[in-house]
Amino acid sequence: MIASSCFFMKVTADSSIGDIYISVVQPERNDIPQEAAGQLENKMHQLITANGIADTDPNGRFVITAKSFIITKDIIGGAPQRVSQRIDFTFIIGDIIENKVFESYTFSAIGIGINENKSYINAITKMKTNSPQFKSFVEKAKEKIIQYYAARCEQIILEAKQQAANHDYQQAIYQLMQVPNICDCSERCQTMMIEYYDAYTEFTAAELLNEAKSKWASAPNADGAAMAADVIARIPAGTKVQSELNALIAEINQKLREDDKRDWAFKMRQYEDEQAKQKREFALRKQQQEADIAYRNRQQSADNEYRKKEQIARDQRRRLLIDACRQVGLAFAKNYQPPTYNVKNVYAW
Repeated sequence: MIASSCFFMKVTADSSIGDIYISVVQPERNDIPQEAAGQLENKMHQLITANGIADTDPNGRFVITAKSFIITKDIIGGAPQRVSQRIDFTFIIGDIIENKVFESYTFSAIGIGINENKSYINAITKMKTNSPQFKSFVEKAKEKIIQYYAARCEQIILEAKQQAANHDYQQAIYQLMQVPNICDCSERCQTMMIEYYDAYTEFTAAELLNEAKSKWASAPNADGAAMAADVIARIPAGTKVQSELNALIAEINQKLREDDKRDWAFKMRQYEDEQAKQKREFALRKQQQEADIAYRNRQQSADNEYRKKEQIARDQRRRLLIDACRQVGLAFAKNYQPPTYNVKNVYAW
């Protein structure tokens, strides 16, 4: 069912579906001055994003951290007096849940400043996050994360199916969207996401309709109509409840007195505008669906250039749907409280 694909759709130019996620974790360390620790944390964010990784893991599972060790420390005379330190910075990427280190890399630099903090910061500025050594470090960690999902993909799919069976569609989508698109099973996960997105939209529409009916039944007056209208505004267009929804709107409109209709009419105009917007988006999705059908029917006789164009259209449509799914998963993630893991475990890394 393509109609529901308009619900909650916020298409972005650069969708991060299938990203690998690594969170930057920098617990307080007494051996690093506070200002320098902030600079080091910024470097880790740069390192992750510069290598094509999202720097916030919704699950809080994969993390990058860093620690330092002063090799030498010298005082340079003069006015002003300066501090020279040779510092080893060790970067570590791992799985905080299983308390497992994937990769580590040590960068050495000499920092000079008017105090220890400035000396630290000077050494940190010498890190080039796009260097071959840093890139190799991140790439090796990425491979370990991909291996993690490859080994657990079937389990992730099974858990998503169980969640969907319990109508926990948002969590099922959230679960599936964690699988990077470079994993072999990612296409299966994305197809399931689209399926659950449609089911979630229908399920949500039915729940909202029942809520709107309840608001109106409890107060069949202007106040009840206002409460029902606020709920109706959240019901997506093009779902199976549309005929029941139209009947409820007609009932409320008929029973309200003329002087009570102004606020209701305003809310309904807002609702109709949103419905029209969703229907326009649906029309676009429908055109893309028809292009899919035409592609299948003419695939054997089409020339290579035609096939190429149609394949591009199919891919674009799928990306739009998957991005819409992702919005549902991210909405779930905002309120999701993953199990609490002891961040101090990274001290042992």
